[in-house]
Amino acid sequence: MHLTEVDEAVRRNIDKDIEYHLQAVIDLRRHRNSFTHINCLPFELLSEIFSFCQEGLWDHVIWQQKPKNRRIALPLRWIYLSAVCHYWRQVAVQTSRLWARINLDYPTFAKNLSMVLANQSPLHLTATKWSSQQIALLNEIYSSIDHVHSIDWTFNDMSSQLKLGTIPAISTPLRSIRITRGGGMPLTSIASIFAECIFPSIQRLELVNCIYTLPASLLGSTLKHLILRTDLAYPISFATLIDSLSRMSQLEALHLEGVAFDQIDSEHASNVATQELSLPNLRQLVVHPPRNTYQDYFPFLGMLELPADVQLNLKFTDTMPDKDLRTLLCITLKLFRPLVSRTLALCNTDCTFVIGLWNDVAGPEILDKKHPVPHCGLWLPPFHQDHCIVWEEFIHVLDLRRVESIHFGGLITNYNAQTQWKRLLRTSDALKSLSLKGEVARTVVRLLFSKDVTVVRVKGDTTIPKPPAPNLKTIRLLDLAWHTLGEAQRSKEGTFMEDLLNMLSQRAEADVPLEKLIIERCRNLNKDTIGTLDEKVLVDWDGHIVFEEVRRKQYSYRVYDYHDSVSYGSDEDYADRDDYW
Repeated sequence: MHLTEVDEAVRRNIDKDIEYHLQAVIDLRRHRNSFTHINCLPFELLSEIFSFCQEGLWDHVIWQQKPKNRRIALPLRWIYLSAVCHYWRQVAVQTSRLWARINLDYPTFAKNLSMVLANQSPLHLTATKWSSQQIALLNEIYSSIDHVHSIDWTFNDMSSQLKLGTIPAISTPLRSIRITRGGGMPLTSIASIFAECIFPSIQRLELVNCIYTLPASLLGSTLKHLILRTDLAYPISFATLIDSLSRMSQLEALHLEGVAFDQIDSEHASNVATQELSLPNLRQLVVHPPRNTYQDYFPFLGMLELPADVQLNLKFTDTMPDKDLRTLLCITLKLFRPLVSRTLALCNTDCTFVIGLWNDVAGPEILDKKHPVPHCGLWLPPFHQDHCIVWEEFIHVLDLRRVESIHFGGLITNYNAQTQWKRLLRTSDALKSLSLKGEVARTVVRLLFSKDVTVVRVKGDTTIPKPPAPNLKTIRLLDLAWHTLGEAQRSKEGTFMEDLLNMLSQRAEADVPLEKLIIERCRNLNKDTIGTLDEKVLVDWDGHIVFEEVRRKQYSYRVYDYHDSVSYGSDEDYADRDDYW
């Protein structure tokens, strides 16, 4: 019996040792696999993790001079963190892309460490403070490294000391250049600095506040993205721009943001009107003219020949007279001729003229990423009373027979406009989805409920007259007050809920029922209303329940003498009272 107890004790000790060693093996495997999991994380998530780990390290590092730019500070924190933490140092070795962005303002050890850890990843250089040491380092980088793909130069008043030829010639396959002119830097100095530079393979060029001073050597035939951006309203030569664009046969994206043209005389404008600028490979055009310069862009837009799948974004922030608005709409019809046959969007942009064409990308704030405009969209200003005649002319020439999606974001207030839209909806056989924002939904739903359509049951070969937009499958309602104060008393044609139910019933009787109703951020709406709609159509509701509170005011009435008038509250004040309606 005594030997049996000893054997059991020995076995228990051995089992404990085995369990201990097995746990150690498991811990080692987990430690090894942890590097694999981190290395598999996406680059954006790794950057967030590193930035989070770097927070709080600032106060524990002794700096000779703290960098003022936070973009410089974060990589430096990560450099110090990787120097003191073995775990993160191992991760850093496996993620070379995190070291690919090198700022020439870094300390020497940081720049050397970044170039070593970047391995063979494409380098992105940034230079903001030019000095003889940085020029020497730049020459060293160009001579020893052949994978520099992008450079971000910022020239300030200190850069004016640079002389001709101080920027070394670049023979590496550079892909992207961004040049920013800072305060105090003469415009002519930038052209002299780059006079001897040749960029044979550049594909993306972004110029900020230095648009018209660069030599033609920067604009090669391989350029695909040209971005001209300025907030200083310096004019650019119209003839030079047209000549440069005509030589860019591979151009895919053109941005003109805040760029003003020099004054164009009448003779030059007539010559331009007869020319055509063909950009067959262009996929994106962004034009944001500065204020009071929209007329200078009419000749430029009028001579463009764009492909059908272009992504177009035009933004005019000036109030235009009827003549200029009519001219711009004529140009719009020419540019959007392929677009009008697919998708149309009309939105209220607070008196801002915005035309945009997005391919598989959400538009401005009126649409979110969950429900982007399919294919493309045309964004126009609201229907103001001042431009009713112009808008009627524009609507009259629209062809919606092949339109698949329409977004309304502005009020259709004019009676003639409503009549024309009703005619267009009757011919919109390809229309599949409607997006309605705000109070315009009341008008559009009323237009879809056609009272003059007599629905006949199917009997033999008997045909059934179809309601407007017979192939309509989805309607999206956004930011709508479902019930308003005194709606039933003010509306002669019933409430919005009644019009919506009548429209759904009419389409169901005509065998073209609506398949889905999307309701988002609508006010004065409860679950009972959703239940009523569920009986007619599939409802996708976000559960947003907000009721508007009726504002109550304290009214004081003061009676004057007989010869004086009696002062009461205004109509706007009465509108907030419960007993007004």
